[in-house]
Amino acid sequence: MNRSTFLLLLIVAVINPVIAEDQALRDRVEALLTHVDELLEQGKARTAIIELKNAAREVPNDPGIRERLGLIYLQSGQLEQAAKELKRAHTHGANGRRLITALSSVLIQIGQHEQAFVLLQSVEYPSPELLALRADARWKHGDVDGAKADYDAALKRDPKLLPALLGHARLAQRKGTVQDALLWANRAV
Repeated sequence: MNRSTFLLLLIVAVINPVIAEDQALRDRVEALLTHVDELLEQGKARTAIIELKNAAREVPNDPGIRERLGLIYLQSGQLEQAAKELKRAHTHGANGRRLITALSSVLIQIGQHEQAFVLLQSVEYPSPELLALRADARWKHGDVDGAKADYDAALKRDPKLLPALLGHARLAQRKGTVQDALLWANRAV
């Protein structure tokens, strides 16, 4: 056996257990998330939170655990905790639309409009819902023209999108054009 073959076999021997251990960890995390779904279906959100917090201590960098924990906190109205966990999930690689939507929404709700805007600006092809959220962040940050542009873009893609219709109603109300505000509000109903 030549030296390069020996080195290759040595590398494979070292890497194989690491790969197997990593797969076992992923399997455990997936089983935990399935168990958490079952707990939530049974109405046991508190137990699900405890299970996820314990798992987060064991596997602190898993974005799936952090995202699920953040979403449960959000559903239960614990906005500060939701923001903390959703930010951790994002930091550890989660960046799907569900996470971006939830995180930007909670950031707006807790008054972190600039962070929400920056997060939403990072999305390449935002959905109409994300455009409306970005408009909300802009509006609350004082960028009325930018908010109007994003509401318009959202409505161009989805003419019945409630958050964008209500956003236009709020903008019209802010301008003092009550008649326009009523027209937008009526379109929303």
